[in-house]
This record gives sequence, structure tokens and C-alpha cells, in this order.
Amino acid sequence: MTTLGGHITGTADAGTVHMGIGQRLWDDGVFVPEGDNTPQPVFVNALLARLGLLDAPRDKQESGIATWLQSNQPSKTLIISLERQGFGDLLH
Repeated sequence: MTTLGGHITGTADAGTVHMGIGQRLWDDGVFVPEGDNTPQPVFVNALLARLGLLDAPRDKQESGIATWLQSNQPSKTLIISLERQGFGDLLH
């Protein structure tokens, strides 16, 4: 696997794999003792993953985030992430 112009290039059975820096692997897995509450997500992608909307159309993502915001208080970090990803209007 090599890096080429900001992309990771590797060889797979079906050919060459190109992965942009925005598609890098991340782990938002949180391990907590049984009975404890899972902490709220602090980035939009983590929230969308938790809602099962990571690959959903934008309108479904907006609807899911809006519904989540009705019963959850976002952290300052999540607010910044929402604004940077174009979901800031959902905060008001």
C-alpha cells in the first residue's frame, strides 16, 4: 500500500483501492461498564453512525439529527462539527 496525492492506494483482489483522507478508518467505539450510559457522540459522523444514517441521503440525515436534537443536548464539540458539516441550521 502506498500514498499517492493524498490518497492511499493498495492492491485488492478486484483491482486497486483508492481511499481519500476523509474516508480513513475511525473508531468511535465506546466501552462502558454494563448499566452505564454510553457517552454522546462528539462528531457528526459518529452521530450519523449511531443513528444508522452514515450513508443515508442528506435529507434523511437532517431529519435524524433534528429528531436526536429534540431529546439530547449536543456538546460544544458536536455543535462545532454540526456547523462545519452544514447541519448548523438544525441547532436553531
